[in-house]
Amino acid sequence: MAKSKFTAGDRIAYAASFLKSISAGRDTAQRRGTYLGPFAGLPGYSRMRWDDEETMLAACDQDDDYKADIRAHGSLICDKNIARVGSVRFADAAA
Repeated sequence: MAKSKFTAGDRIAYAASFLKSISAGRDTAQRRGTYLGPFAGLPGYSRMRWDDEETMLAACDQDDDYKADIRAHGSLICDKNIARVGSVRFADAAA
């Protein structure tokens, strides 16, 4: 497995390039979270805990198993779609 460019505890946000590709609104661009670690079952994916996780889960129409997995292990996200807060990939979102 390739070494992750993130370290457990890093503050994470969506990468500017990802936000642009999905024409994300301001609320998505302002989401922040904490990096938990790589997901062993799928290279290039990681687990993270969003700051607004409970609000997101309350509005989510997924089943209880999905919500329980996120509560127990964090959200699963593609590494290419996130950036360390303060990094160049993150800073481009402000432009």
